[in-house]
Amino acid sequence: MKYLNCTWCGSSHGYLKNNCPSCGGTLTHKSELLNLILNKLGLNNKNNQTITTTLKKTEVEESSFFSSLQQVIISSYLIVTTIKFTVIALVLISLLITVNSFFINTSNNTSKSNKLNSQKSPQKLSAEQQIHQLMRDEKIKVGSKSDIENWTEIAKKNSESYKHRMYLGGNTYIVQQQITFPDGMYGSHSKNFILKDKVKLPFGDMAHNTVYFMSDGKCLGTGCLK
Repeated sequence: MKYLNCTWCGSSHGYLKNNCPSCGGTLTHKSELLNLILNKLGLNNKNNQTITTTLKKTEVEESSFFSSLQQVIISSYLIVTTIKFTVIALVLISLLITVNSFFINTSNNTSKSNKLNSQKSPQKLSAEQQIHQLMRDEKIKVGSKSDIENWTEIAKKNSESYKHRMYLGGNTYIVQQQITFPDGMYGSHSKNFILKDKVKLPFGDMAHNTVYFMSDGKCLGTGCLK
């Protein structure tokens, strides 16, 4: 015997009965009752499939949305980072160019300044260097023993003191034409100069030098002996 279920109280009764003896509700097959309940609750298979499909679509859409959002965020981050590093690189390049230009200008200015200074104030020669320059110009020459003896004879003839402090070997020079005393000829840098006939007293600071005149045998300077 098949049994039916009450659509109201759910009790089970024989197939020949049409109404539930308990509550008077309509009897129906169990499967139909289940479908009826599911329909009333909106939980039948078709609705479940629709809901499942809708949920899947929603999940797919949400997943696609978040994936797109993530890609946008990553792309934006990469763009911002690229721009940042590009700006930093440009700033560094600009700084390097500025520093390089500064050093180049400084070097050029220094070179120009040194060139101008060298043109305005040539390097000053020492006393010995000036002596060698006068010898190269053939304005003076190293005195010999005969030059010293000649001056001594002339000094004797003119009743002058023939004593002197002239020495050979770079201490005594013969002045052949007008010159200017080299600078700084003091102490050990001082020299003896024998002036040839008609050659005038040199210009400049006589310092500690001694001058012997070949024309009359006279002596002028700190080295003269009385």
